[in-house]
Amino acid sequence: MCQLLFMVMVPWAFLYIPPDHVVSALEVGKIDGGVVFRGIFVVLSIVFGRVACGWVCPWGTMQELNEPITNSHTRNIPSWIKYGFFFVWLVSVVVLIARNNVRSFRLAIEPAPLDAFHLVLYFLMFGEVIFFCAWLGRRSACKLCPLGAVMALASPLRRLKIAGDSKQCKHCRTCEKNCSMNLPITSQVDRNERVDDFNCILCGRCVESCPNGLLRYQLR
Repeated sequence: MCQLLFMVMVPWAFLYIPPDHVVSALEVGKIDGGVVFRGIFVVLSIVFGRVACGWVCPWGTMQELNEPITNSHTRNIPSWIKYGFFFVWLVSVVVLIARNNVRSFRLAIEPAPLDAFHLVLYFLMFGEVIFFCAWLGRRSACKLCPLGAVMALASPLRRLKIAGDSKQCKHCRTCEKNCSMNLPITSQVDRNERVDDFNCILCGRCVESCPNGLLRYQLR
């Protein structure tokens, strides 16, 4: 399902949500498709957590497709790195808006130009994702994503989570071996009967892989 969404969204994503186009639009007072797209992700994360990362994001699916050539597990990546990336991006946008004396914004859903620069940028984005996955392990780009940082900040309020049964758990850790984000699922279920980690993207791999069927989606 995720791969199908990826095939549908990638052409649209390349045209409407490249990071440089978002910045260039905001600095002249435009709210483009990239801003709208990312805004929807953030709003959804308040209720559903980072589910969009696991089921909709085209870059996330790209990482899944690259798994045969990447490390099986993600290395420990400090959370401050993705927040640092977001802070730098946010400060850059604010500075550009202030420099151009932007006083109002208007909705302008326009595709990025298909010139040589943007074509190179698109291929660099592909290469960046493959590089990080090969170097740091599967789904590592998700742990470096500035948008993921914002969604993680909104996640404490989320209602959709992965729930488990600590009393029946055999501690085989099959769920952790299959977790896209390399999270300590067993210990979190033992402690709270659910996965509380803000990095959980609700991809469902742990639910599918649990040999005893003890993990499930829960909306509370």
